[in-house]
Amino acid sequence: MATLPVETIVTHISKFPGWKHVGNTSVTKNFSFSSFEKMGHFVYLVTQYTEKEEHYPQISITNFDVSISLSTASASGVTGKDLLVAQRINQIEYTVKSL
Repeated sequence: MATLPVETIVTHISKFPGWKHVGNTSVTKNFSFSSFEKMGHFVYLVTQYTEKEEHYPQISITNFDVSISLSTASASGVTGKDLLVAQRINQIEYTVKSL
């Protein structure tokens, strides 16, 4: 899978609230939750989805906050798969926050 041109990444990522293109290597987003339970549920759902897709994000957790970074190691950058996963993670965030 080939990396996407920067212009394509910026255009698509602008449609996903909160996501940022970092350098030419990844897209990232910070998530904040109102409780540890919601944060944990979010991380659980993200890991279930990414395991099924075999596309593993870098996840950092601090208190009720989660930082997720996506890139495709085999392509050494951002691919279409990263953008699809970012979009789905935003949907998971919305679902968890609406509980």
